[in-house]
Amino acid sequence: MKNFLSQYGAAIQVLGSTVFVLLLAYAGGRIKSKVIGDWTYSRYPLVGKTVAVLSAAFVTAAIIYNGSKLFEEDWWVPPAFLIMTICFYWLNYEMFFVTLRWNTNRMEIFRPPFPMKSVCYSDVASLTFHATTESVTVRSIDGTSVWFPYSFRSGMAELFARLSRSEGDDDVAAPAEA
Repeated sequence: MKNFLSQYGAAIQVLGSTVFVLLLAYAGGRIKSKVIGDWTYSRYPLVGKTVAVLSAAFVTAAIIYNGSKLFEEDWWVPPAFLIMTICFYWLNYEMFFVTLRWNTNRMEIFRPPFPMKSVCYSDVASLTFHATTESVTVRSIDGTSVWFPYSFRSGMAELFARLSRSEGDDDVAAPAEA
């Protein structure tokens, strides 16, 4: 078994990661948005939230356990761990604290402790999809800019349809994952 793992370990890791990402995408497509009154709330699947928490815990534990030993490695190891830590904690913040909701007139996003941002569909000036970060920026005619990641969120197809329709630009298309 040890020989098998040493010979095929990298392939197993790549395959396992690919299967996991596909599972996460599948779960993101299957989760339903939460509807409360007139508002539809976008949510993340439980598997995504679990990954976010475990990833942040793993990186934090690695930093605590290794401590200053990280600085004895190559020059790129400490910045890599710092970037991973920031990204995983940001992912937790997005999944557990950020609220994205919409109704028939507007969309709103709330990122505590910042004030809520709101855009009326009739005021949408542009939609910009960022493929690398799988996010979108919505700009209104009054200059309000709303950015949010759309990967693995529920209800994105419905929200993008409302935003695209209100923008009146036929060549704007939501990404395939939505």
